[in-house]
Amino acid sequence: KLLKLLIVHAIMPCYKLLLVTAPRASSQDLLTTFAKIGREIVDRGGVLRGFKNLGIRHLPNKMRRHGLICNEARFLEMRTDCSSEARNLIDIILKDENHVLRWDMGREKGPKVVPMRKGQVEHVVKYSQPVINDPVFDFPKKAEMRRLKYNAKRKALDSNRKEDLY
Repeated sequence: KLLKLLIVHAIMPCYKLLLVTAPRASSQDLLTTFAKIGREIVDRGGVLRGFKNLGIRHLPNKMRRHGLICNEARFLEMRTDCSSEARNLIDIILKDENHVLRWDMGREKGPKVVPMRKGQVEHVVKYSQPVINDPVFDFPKKAEMRRLKYNAKRKALDSNRKEDLY
């Protein structure tokens, strides 16, 4: 598994996608945009690491895109591991989105992979000790067994049956 993790990090670098959207873009529009992006990343073997809403902020200058002029914008961040093919597709998708003003997908250092020590690995994979008080193996004690047999015999004698006599 560790080797597989190292291979994934070697092939798929970490990226941080910063989206600048219209401040009054509906949540449904943003959801469909993220669904399109996420589907493309996952279909090409990538991993979505997290989303962050950085809030609505004033812009230093007016921004124009698709006939929309904005003085303030909503900033969203998405962390992902993806291939360069998926990155190019994300650019194509975001060019067509009307509520997205700007975007930038910068490369980020991935999480450092620290191999586990032998003791940690053994702790994870060792078998757990069986529980002694498991109800499957809970047999009655000798005195309790005698009492159960005696009560069954008394009940059989009281009802004049012979099948339960021990």
